[in-house]
Amino acid sequence: MDPRHSAQDVVRCALCRDAVASLYCNVCHMCLCDDCVALHQADKSQVHTVVSMTQYLSTLQCSKCSDHPDNQCELYCEKCDCPMCIQCVTSKKHTHHSCISLSPSFYSWGFLDNSQTPSLEQQVGNQREVMEKNQKEVRGQGSHYRFSAEGFPIIAVSGISFMISELQEQLNDLKEAIKNKDKQISQLTNQLQNSSQTSQSENEKQNAMADLKQENEDLKRRLRSLEREMDTTTMSVPTQNLIEEKNQEIDHLNQQLDRIRFEMAALKSGEAHGKVTSLQQALEDSVTQKIEEFEQVKSALQQKEEEIVSQQQTLQEKDEVIAGLNMTLDEKVKELENVSKELIVKKEKSQTSLQQELEDSVTQKIEEFEQIKSALQQKEEEIVSQQQTLQEKDEVIAGLNMTLDEKKGYYMSENRTDQENQHLEARAAWTKERLSLQLTLNQMEPDGAGAREMSGGSKSRTRAEGWTSRS
Repeated sequence: MDPRHSAQDVVRCALCRDAVASLYCNVCHMCLCDDCVALHQADKSQVHTVVSMTQYLSTLQCSKCSDHPDNQCELYCEKCDCPMCIQCVTSKKHTHHSCISLSPSFYSWGFLDNSQTPSLEQQVGNQREVMEKNQKEVRGQGSHYRFSAEGFPIIAVSGISFMISELQEQLNDLKEAIKNKDKQISQLTNQLQNSSQTSQSENEKQNAMADLKQENEDLKRRLRSLEREMDTTTMSVPTQNLIEEKNQEIDHLNQQLDRIRFEMAALKSGEAHGKVTSLQQALEDSVTQKIEEFEQVKSALQQKEEEIVSQQQTLQEKDEVIAGLNMTLDEKVKELENVSKELIVKKEKSQTSLQQELEDSVTQKIEEFEQIKSALQQKEEEIVSQQQTLQEKDEVIAGLNMTLDEKKGYYMSENRTDQENQHLEARAAWTKERLSLQLTLNQMEPDGAGAREMSGGSKSRTRAEGWTSRS
């Protein structure tokens, strides 16, 4: 007997259905083996919580006693075949019954809390709906996904190109913002240089610094939103690494801007103008370096885009090959359908012809049977008529025998000589023998011949009787 179809089988994996389950997913409520747990965790639609089967069984709740709802079932009545609590032992219902202790493994197999059943069924139904929904989405999106020769998924090539163009525009905006920052720093530096010659108020400087700070915060917010978009967008690993590096560089620039702002605040106390110039030059050099790195990133993105285009062409060629194979397959299917139809027609014709032949043969056999039946009836009638004829002949023979016996007695009673009596006896024996022979011939020959012989025999018998009387 197959243990997988037995009630005493162990818990098996819900995916492969062969290996013994040693793990359990608390989210999906599925038993898993060591080989299938990685495949199950690869599904990122949910955060899976996988624990050992021992830990899962230890957390199961015991059922409550039906007679004492406040107590948990700790014993099992073998006679009543039901779980019970300690208080049930003293009741009359289980008096003198054999009871055994329930182990955690016994709870895990048979006596779970009945209140868990609806929730478990609901969870199973929800998981089934999610699985069916995911399967439908995968089938619906199957035409939008292809796989390269290396086995890595290429997802929506046109969407990636659009995303790269958007990222490039955002990087251009950041580049422009950095240039504007540079201009603002230059303007502030000029304002600080001319502060000794002009009567610019301290409030205007503070307002300018506040505006600069506000713009810096806006840039940071834009960077954070861009990072969130990049995190939620599916991209290749090299592209994500490049964008992450650029984000780190932009953060470094923001730190430099903060430091410059601090230095500019320190300039209010009358520090040397050369330090501002050196900081400005360092910032310009850093911006130039970042622009060069950005150009490198741009060229790398262009190369990636060219690779994507080439892969897209390869996919298009593969799609054409698949389309050709599908057409060939459709043609083969049509040919098979035509052959199947022809075979069905031939089979029907053959069945019709065989049925007709069978009907003709049955009709012929029925006619032959009727002929044989009529012939047998005729033979039976002939046999009946012959039996009647034989019965009549037997009666005639019996009558002749009686006549011969009477004649013999008559002749024997007369006073004749011994020689005459012997002659008469011989004559009677010869007549009797002749009649017996004639009867045998009549049975072997048709009725007409028998009748003629009988008539001839009667004449001979009459002549014999006349001769005897004359004697």
